[in-house]
Amino acid sequence: MRICSYIPIRQTREGVITAMRAKTDRTGLLLILPSLTGVCAFYVIPFLSSLYYTFTQGVSEPRFVGLANFRDLLDSPVFRQAVGNTALFLILGVPLALACALLLSVVLAKGSFPWQRWALLLPFVLPASSLAVAWQGMWGKEALNGPTALPLTLLLYLLRNTGYLSVILTGAIRALPVEYQESCCLDGGGEGRYLVHVLIPLLSPTLLFAGIVAVMNYFLLFRDVYMLYGDSPPRRLYMLQHFMNSSFYRLNYQRLGAAAFVTVLVLSALVAAVLLHLCGAILRPAHTDYGSTWQAYLAEPRDSIDVLFLGSSYAYCDWNPAVMYGESGLTGYVMGGSEQTPAITYWYLKEALRTQSPSVVVM
Repeated sequence: MRICSYIPIRQTREGVITAMRAKTDRTGLLLILPSLTGVCAFYVIPFLSSLYYTFTQGVSEPRFVGLANFRDLLDSPVFRQAVGNTALFLILGVPLALACALLLSVVLAKGSFPWQRWALLLPFVLPASSLAVAWQGMWGKEALNGPTALPLTLLLYLLRNTGYLSVILTGAIRALPVEYQESCCLDGGGEGRYLVHVLIPLLSPTLLFAGIVAVMNYFLLFRDVYMLYGDSPPRRLYMLQHFMNSSFYRLNYQRLGAAAFVTVLVLSALVAAVLLHLCGAILRPAHTDYGSTWQAYLAEPRDSIDVLFLGSSYAYCDWNPAVMYGESGLTGYVMGGSEQTPAITYWYLKEALRTQSPSVVVM
């Protein structure tokens, strides 16, 4: 007697896929383990241990003082000046860097430009000492120490980071299907409308990543500023890095730890707020009026639509559900509208399928 066991092909395939995913997860964990160990050993653990100093005073015999160090820190006019200068520089520098990088990446995405991309990366990898000597030779000490100190440092920041950020954005733009731009051109939209209504919404996650990189690279700018000015920069260029560096050389670990903790807390809150806003903008279906109303669509009986039309003006101008029903007996509904972007079309379709199960979707 032969006993045969029947295993469904789908179940076998799912089991194989699950095993492959588990193996891939283990391999990925092993690959990132050395880097993760280094980050924990040299960044996370020292930062967590420094939190102990923020609640104590004294070096040889530290004593617990609660939040006294934070009160002293917030009452310090030097710290407030450093925070104000840092916030002003970030507010001006990061949006400018992202805007310049985005415009530059739009141009780079239209061709190969291999040597131009390498040239754009050159300022990012130049040593701080070499760049400081060249910067002093270009502008002179009077300009670097006068009222133009902040604009020139901002220009240095843009020179350092615009090329690097543009390379990141160029890769993201080239990964997008060309049909998006072709559809926008067919609808009568030019380069500006494509950039604002299609490209920027689709690049939102990449722009967020580039913005975080721009903020991180701002803190690296301290090397260039220190090479140019040393311990005593102009008043407008006294940043948080100078404050922490001064506290370190004075062995004031309590103030250094408190300043580091406040900085990390504020930056983490800003990143979390941006992430929540971005996730809300992505996950929230677009219930705006683009040639159709959701109230009328939701009023239709459930699963009563055979054909659903989505897209730009070609959808709502060229298709007439009444004519289609009269000629074929198929029911249809047009959820298209003027200048309906691919992102809006995606979320319209996702929301429309909650109450209807059309046999055909025309986009």
